[in-house]
Amino acid sequence: MFEKYFKDGEIRNEYKKQFISLWPGWLGKENYHQLDEVTEADWSKFNLLIEIIFKHYRMQIVDL
Repeated sequence: MFEKYFKDGEIRNEYKKQFISLWPGWLGKENYHQLDEVTEADWSKFNLLIEIIFKHYRMQIVDL
C-alpha cells in the first residue's frame, strides 16, 4: 500500500499533505508549551471535528 501513496519516500504528486490542527500550521517542538494552554472545551470541539471528518472521508495515518 505504501507505493500507492508514496514514491521515493515522498507523497506522490496526485496527493497533497494535509493536517488537522488547533493551530494554523505544524506546532513544532519549540511550541509544545502551547498544548498546556488548550482548554477541555477546545479539545472537545477538536475531537468532535475529527469525528465528523471521519464520517465523511476515508482517513489514514501516516508516520514517516
